[in-house]
Amino acid sequence: MNVLFLMLILILIAALPVLVAWLVIRRFRVAMPPLLFAGCLLSGIVSLFIAVLLQSLFPSDLGGILPDHLRRILLLFFFKIAFTEELSRLLVLLVFFALIKKFHFPLLPPALVGLLSGLGFAVLEAATYGAADIRIALLRAFTAAPLHGACAARTGFAAASLREDPLRAFFRFLSAVVIHGMYNFVIIIPGPPALIGILIVSSALASSLISIRFGLRDRNA
Repeated sequence: MNVLFLMLILILIAALPVLVAWLVIRRFRVAMPPLLFAGCLLSGIVSLFIAVLLQSLFPSDLGGILPDHLRRILLLFFFKIAFTEELSRLLVLLVFFALIKKFHFPLLPPALVGLLSGLGFAVLEAATYGAADIRIALLRAFTAAPLHGACAARTGFAAASLREDPLRAFFRFLSAVVIHGMYNFVIIIPGPPALIGILIVSSALASSLISIRFGLRDRNA
């Protein structure tokens, strides 16, 4: 019962940013139909299942000349977790942007679509952690949703600009993987203070929100 109760609390906390995002969208009168909002969240949920599949297929060792501990860090935090999750988001968002265009939904900043997709991903992911580690569980409850939103905003931009500007799209995608990997490393490895993870998330989210603000301004210009 305690585990189920904790999982419920984590899910509710992780879902709060979704409510905040919807209230902000309504407050600034962004033309986003509820169906499109739900679709953004659903794209994140779909990407989580794809990420789990990719992680199950991921090799157990990178090999090469790197020291064992460095290979393990790169494999787990940056490749097996961060890379697969951002790649799954990229693939789903490529399809989702095509659907938005096909069904003539309002044009929105790609970073905003990505951010909402990341929030959908984070809400479902919160249910998988439970009470295995209370420190990590509680820290993720307050930081995972903003982290996934911030990274997905970058991946959303990459998905939308992949054809027109592949180099810029690549660096946006790479920045999402690096930020994601750094966050995973800080909150899982004993030693680094939790404040570092919070600072990583806060700065990444702030820059994403600035990008969304400029995107909305350019759209309304």
